[in-house]
Amino acid sequence: MTATDLRTHAEEIQEQFSDQLDLTVEDVEERLDTLVNEYKVPTSEARRSVINTYLDEAGMDRDQLGGGGNERKQVGDVDAAEEGIEPSGRNPTSPNSTRARCTTCATSSPTSTRASSR
Repeated sequence: MTATDLRTHAEEIQEQFSDQLDLTVEDVEERLDTLVNEYKVPTSEARRSVINTYLDEAGMDRDQLGGGGNERKQVGDVDAAEEGIEPSGRNPTSPNSTRARCTTCATSSPTSTRASSR
């Protein structure tokens, strides 16, 4: 990941929060740089983490950002080992739900043990 790439991500994130938080592109770029270069977090996960931090600081939900949401993929379309995937549309309180470990970020995500009929 080049410094220019990080700068581009930082500019996009700063723009998303420009109405809610007093952020500089440099602040955002520093957070991204720490995650990507010091902690070796994949860029997509670093971006998600930084956005979540700023969402919390602004007291916002992700859907309030408009656009830029997570891309949906079929399991068979995931080919990069570094891609962190979070299942969506599952009810963690369902009797058929369990907790699965995300191998990229080592966090738990709700999943269903029942096979889909799709």
